[in-house]
Amino acid sequence: LTALKFVLYFFSGSIAVLSEAWHSFSDITTSLLVLLALWRSAYLAKRDQARPENESMDTETDGTRGIKRLFGRIFGEHIEITVSLMIGIFLTIISISLIINSFSENPIIIQQPLATGIIFLVLSAGSYFLFKFLSIVGRAEKSAALISDGLHSKGDMACSSLAGLSLILYYFGINIDKWASLAIALFILSF
Repeated sequence: LTALKFVLYFFSGSIAVLSEAWHSFSDITTSLLVLLALWRSAYLAKRDQARPENESMDTETDGTRGIKRLFGRIFGEHIEITVSLMIGIFLTIISISLIINSFSENPIIIQQPLATGIIFLVLSAGSYFLFKFLSIVGRAEKSAALISDGLHSKGDMACSSLAGLSLILYYFGINIDKWASLAIALFILSF
């Protein structure tokens, strides 16, 4: 779907479509971060269950032990919180670059706005179902990372809808492409 959004940008030239394509690309990145966090949590849980209670991991010097302990907390017992923070930082970077892009682009003529707009509205339905799925599973599993990824999918749904609507309006002579791009960027920043 993300590749399709970039292809639609090249056919349409819409900055709102480009903003939504980058937002969808960030979906892939955040989903991979969540997957890695869940794999790491599962690995650590299995490792801790297999280790005898009297076995100690502390064989290093105090300095090395402190660094390993900090690393173990950040990427161990707190991995999902760390990943949620990384998702937030990543979304902030994406949104700021899109805000800059919204103000720096010259006016362009959008090609195939009606067809592209309708495709984007259909794509937003897929994002809605992904949001519901991730939110339900995240709450059931008490996973901060899955809940965060679900909110990201909710944002994707809203942004795809806005991009689709702006393209349909463009077809009817109302050009809000830059404003839609800016709104998408600000919406991403809000998450």
